[in-house]
Amino acid sequence: MLLALFCRSLQAEDFSKFIVRFFCEQQSQTKHVSFPIKQDGRVVSKQGDYKNIRTEKNGCIAFVCSDSLNGVALNGNSVVLNHYDLQKKKSEVCKFKKVNSGWKLFESSISSWNTENEDFLDFISVYSRNKEFQMKRTIFPVPQLTISRGKEKARNLVMPREWVYIDFANVCPDVAFIDNNPGARNRRLYVYRGCKLSQVFNFIQINKRWMLIEIENHSN
Repeated sequence: MLLALFCRSLQAEDFSKFIVRFFCEQQSQTKHVSFPIKQDGRVVSKQGDYKNIRTEKNGCIAFVCSDSLNGVALNGNSVVLNHYDLQKKKSEVCKFKKVNSGWKLFESSISSWNTENEDFLDFISVYSRNKEFQMKRTIFPVPQLTISRGKEKARNLVMPREWVYIDFANVCPDVAFIDNNPGARNRRLYVYRGCKLSQVFNFIQINKRWMLIEIENHSN
C-alpha cells in the first residue's frame, strides 16, 4: 500500500521520525491516537475497538517525497496522509495533528485513488510489473552508492547486464508519499527494513517520463 503524505507541519524531522515509529511499532500505535477518533466512517471511543493502520509488508515500509525525508519543509501543525495500495489502487486518508510535543492520529477513512499523485503512482505500478518497461525507464549505467552512518563509503556503476529486477508493488507495496512539492520533477523512494533505512531510489522526470537515475544502499 502506497502511503502519500500531504504535509502541513512545522518540524519535518520530528514528524519523519514519528511516522516511521507509528507504522513500525504496531503494539504501541494506539498511544499516538487521539480518542475518540473517526475511523472508516464510525467513531471509535476506546483503544480496544481501534483497528491498527498497517503498512509493513515483507518487513518493508517505504516513503516517497521530492526531497530529503528528514528535511521536508512543512508549515503549521497538521499532516494529511494518504495511504495507498499499489496492488489494489486504494487509499486511506489519515489526519495527524501536533499536540504539545508529540503527534496524534485524529481521523482515518478510506478514499479513492488520489489523482494528484496518480502520474507517479501509476508509473511505479507499471515499473514494478513490466521488466521491459523497467529497463527503458532506468538510465544506465546506474550509480549505486553505499552509505554508512550518513557518509558515502563506495560508489559503483550498474550496467544493463548486471541489473536486478525490482518489484516495488510486491516487495514494498506500502509507501509514505510526502507531497511537499507537487510540481517537483524528482521523487525519492525510501525503503525501511526492520524500521531502519535500507535503500533510497532516486527518480527524475524527463520529457514527462519518470526515470530511475540512482540507488543508495544504507547501513547503520
